[in-house]
Amino acid sequence: MFAITLKMQSQYLPLLNYVLERTRPGDINGIINAIDQYGWTQQWLMNIGDRKGGILDNAIRKRKPRTVLELG
Repeated sequence: MFAITLKMQSQYLPLLNYVLERTRPGDINGIINAIDQYGWTQQWLMNIGDRKGGILDNAIRKRKPRTVLELG
């Protein structure tokens, strides 16, 4: 993990530390939740997050597309 820390841009280090302090290795849902929580409580993040992610999940379930394109 230290190699990743050293190579990351300094603007992401607070997020990385926040996630590492609050999650267990391999806990993907915990990591996602910690990132969302950081965005709500610490610093704005450009991510879909839990609210918009739920809208997107519902749209995909309803329409069942064969292909999804992510921009950005």
